Amino acid sequence: MKILLTGFEAFGDVKENPTQVIVEEFATLSNPIEEVDLICEVIPVEYDLSGQRIRELIDKHQPDAVVMTGVAAGRQKINVEFWARNNRTATIPDNSGVLLKDMPINSDESIEHFLPSTLPVSKLHYALKNADIPVERSNNAGGYICNNIFYSAVEYLQQCGSDDVLAGFIHIPTFEAIDKDTMTEAYNVILRKVAESKPMQQLEAHLYMNPAIERVLQTILEKLPDNASWIGLFTTDGLNLGYAGELWEIDRASVMTAAIEALSQRVSEEINHSLFSSTVVSAEKGIYFVVELSELYTLAINWSNATSLGTPYMASKAFPQLLQPLRDLLD
Repeated sequence: MKILLTGFEAFGDVKENPTQVIVEEFATLSNPIEEVDLICEVIPVEYDLSGQRIRELIDKHQPDAVVMTGVAAGRQKINVEFWARNNRTATIPDNSGVLLKDMPINSDESIEHFLPSTLPVSKLHYALKNADIPVERSNNAGGYICNNIFYSAVEYLQQCGSDDVLAGFIHIPTFEAIDKDTMTEAYNVILRKVAESKPMQQLEAHLYMNPAIERVLQTILEKLPDNASWIGLFTTDGLNLGYAGELWEIDRASVMTAAIEALSQRVSEEINHSLFSSTVVSAEKGIYFVVELSELYTLAINWSNATSLGTPYMASKAFPQLLQPLRDLLD
């Protein structure tokens, strides 16, 4: 597999950009990842030039995957980004002196428009977690050059019809938060996991969130019991499109993220133009919460601790109220 790995130069108060340090070191190694043709590039911290540069690199190298990395100095963990917004907004200028506020990357789209990562984001998250590397999933790539290059790359690949190319962004903290050796190992884990992914299969299996639904679903989930044992998105004929649980420890935050992740972009039209219906089924191992996204797709969540919802009758009365914000959004 041919992987394009990018980092950024120093900017603002970041006098040493860890992504530049690590990407440049990977560039000096001979075959750092087995069976991977690795192309390493450092991108300028400029809005227009960064977007132009990533498009040029994609054209020149024709990679199978594009792994973009950038520093988020205020974060303490590696952040696997889920999606990029069509928004340029920052409190500091880029390295050419340009300061932008709520400006679109693509003027033909709303600044609320989003494009999802097509990297195996859940696999990356769990691989880093299992390697004892501090990591969390992120729904916010910011509005600076990181988000700019992320959106530009995914959009360009779509425009080129390159649906078999994986592309996404990963934020890393400074070396003060995670030491260089650990960060280097994190890059190794990320690149190996990406190299294992088969693009066409990954695009079929990988699920994305719908940001319009995300905010509402998060509010709903805050009212539901803790300790989900599993969560998944299924077609009505039983095909499992996405799944989390049992094999991993699922805390409250990751349950909410997994639920959001299970709202597939591939069914976003159905989600945005259909009414939701819900059923609650009581079981010995907990309560099954089922939301029919459309006639074809179902989001199901099983909570192992269902006592806070009381009897099945009480639960059946509670869930319609919890789902009303979704119906309001869709009306």
